[in-house]
Amino acid sequence: MKRIFATSLIALSAVLISLPANAQGFRGYGNINSRQAQLQARINNGISSRRLSRSEAAKLQYKMNRIGNLESRMRASGGLSFRERNNLNRQLASLRNEINRDMNDFERRRIGFFERYWR
Repeated sequence: MKRIFATSLIALSAVLISLPANAQGFRGYGNINSRQAQLQARINNGISSRRLSRSEAAKLQYKMNRIGNLESRMRASGGLSFRERNNLNRQLASLRNEINRDMNDFERRRIGFFERYWR
């Protein structure tokens, strides 16, 4: 009986120790601020490499700014709750998919129709 209690106590303490490490990285997404920085770097890289058109970059930057404003309003109300963090992660994932789609779409390739001109 003492051995079972000691084993369960050790397992419980291991779980409790690992909780703070997982609090920032909900579902492996990582810190929200670091994800925003990564997405901003991808947008900037797409602009400098000319894989994003001006209109695509402006649209993505607008969405990035909107998510940042939403996050600051949520944090001002006393920190991020589980639901708010989940909402931000969903919006950042959607933005990531949109960046990937816009950087790899047909209009930026050198074959065919390229910004109103055939090449």
